[in-house]
Amino acid sequence: MTSAARVRVDELVSFALEQLEGLRLPSGLYCFDRAEREPALRGESVRYSLMALLGYQRARDAGLDVRTDLDALFDTCVERVATFTPGDCGLALWAASRQHDRHVPELVRELEQRISAEHALEPLVGMEIAWMVLGLVAVARSEPSSASARRRVVEHFGARRAPSGLYYHDGSSRFRHRLPNFATQIYSLMALCALARAGCTTTRSSTRSRWATTSSRRSSPTQAGPGSSTPSASGSSSASRSTPSTRTPWRRWRCSSSHCSPATCATATPRCAASPGPAVRTRCAPTSSTSKVGSRTGRSGGGRRGTASRSVPRAGGRWRPGGP
Repeated sequence: MTSAARVRVDELVSFALEQLEGLRLPSGLYCFDRAEREPALRGESVRYSLMALLGYQRARDAGLDVRTDLDALFDTCVERVATFTPGDCGLALWAASRQHDRHVPELVRELEQRISAEHALEPLVGMEIAWMVLGLVAVARSEPSSASARRRVVEHFGARRAPSGLYYHDGSSRFRHRLPNFATQIYSLMALCALARAGCTTTRSSTRSRWATTSSRRSSPTQAGPGSSTPSASGSSSASRSTPSTRTPWRRWRCSSSHCSPATCATATPRCAASPGPAVRTRCAPTSSTSKVGSRTGRSGGGRRGTASRSVPRAGGRWRPGGP
């Protein structure tokens, strides 16, 4: 880092520490936000309070002057544990590892309760999954009882990675999961770094990957999202086909025809999107229903313009992997 850049970073850190003091509510938590040129603080956010605590902890460890009582702030956050989401529990565990492991057993139990259902992790956005990975890895040594939850979350985190190298936004939506935001990517990268430092290894199905190596296989900045492929010098569309062992299977399928769905099509065959070779496509059962596939503009009675549509039988659609 150049001297000019270091000076600029110091200015930003000083600004953040100064402004945070004015965003704290009488309750001891931090507000949700404050409108520009308006002194009123809006809302109350336990999540933002935990994030402020994490920032204060790093500033303290860097030798900066932090005048906030961090133990009191952490205790105030934990008092609202009943309102925590699974991701908030991860943030709290992450902060607890820097605060003498305070409340760790309680927070681990709360997290396990929130993800106890079979599909509890799938609807969560990527940043919450990454927060849980960061928190559970941080307390891995001090709290052995967290091992079961950590294995499950890390395994699910691995399944969230798309063949492009980026991470899906969630694990349940049909379209939104392919359009992740920046928070999902940057917190997932931080989680990968934490796993690499801890030497963690995860197993999903028959694929075994060490996530310490995946952090170096980030995709090109020119890619639009997880659905983008990584072009090579020879013009191949994706590196995942040549190195399938580095990708984790993602089992999602959908039919291209509107009359059929994975739940109703009897011929749907699961297929791993990461397996080598061309995609396997399975036709669903044909139907006698018709659909308008095109129209042309012409003349109708009285000289008025009208439309004439032609209908053709719909021959069954084709199944294809739904994930990128």
